[in-house]
Amino acid sequence: MRPTPTRDTALADRDTARTAQQRAEARLEDARDREERAERRAGEAGDRAASAENRLAGLAAERDALTDQLTGLRADLADERDRAAAAAHQAQETIDDLQRRLERQRDEHAQARDQIRDEAHAEITRIRETAEHEAAAARAELTQAQRDHTTQLGELRHQLGSLTQQVTSLDQRATDAETAHHHAATQLAHWRRTLTIALTEPDGHGQQLATRIEQLLAEDDGTA
Repeated sequence: MRPTPTRDTALADRDTARTAQQRAEARLEDARDREERAERRAGEAGDRAASAENRLAGLAAERDALTDQLTGLRADLADERDRAAAAAHQAQETIDDLQRRLERQRDEHAQARDQIRDEAHAEITRIRETAEHEAAAARAELTQAQRDHTTQLGELRHQLGSLTQQVTSLDQRATDAETAHHHAATQLAHWRRTLTIALTEPDGHGQQLATRIEQLLAEDDGTA
């Protein structure tokens, strides 16, 4: 059987109930404070969410702008790539054409060089053969000229010897003639003196002597 509460027990229970009420009120107040803080945090979170949404919207717009810019850049890059590919193709064609022209010119130069070398070799051979032929002819002419010169020199020496003999003979004949002329002149002077003396003689022998002297003079003139 439950005991009947006493006054002390009732007071104790009242105090306990008050304490419990106070605690409950304190917890309630604390709960209200937490609720207010939660509401404030929720408001702040909402503000932050709104700000985040605004930032997100700005980022989305920026993203869209960047996407458009990237799309334009990709298009420009594609155009540049196409132009670069076309330029590279054109450059390759130009290089190939220049290479073909270079090879053709190299072949032409090689042919021209070979032709010039062959022509030069042929010309050098012709000139050498001509020079050798002319040199041989010149040597033959020189040999013949030396022979002719030797022959002519011998003939000239012979002629010179003959002329020397003739000159010696002429000198001797001139000397003899001069001696004879001097002798004749001496005799002529003697005969003239004799004739002069004979002509002055009166016996007639002077005329005979004159005739004889004239004969002798005529003979002397013929000898001279």
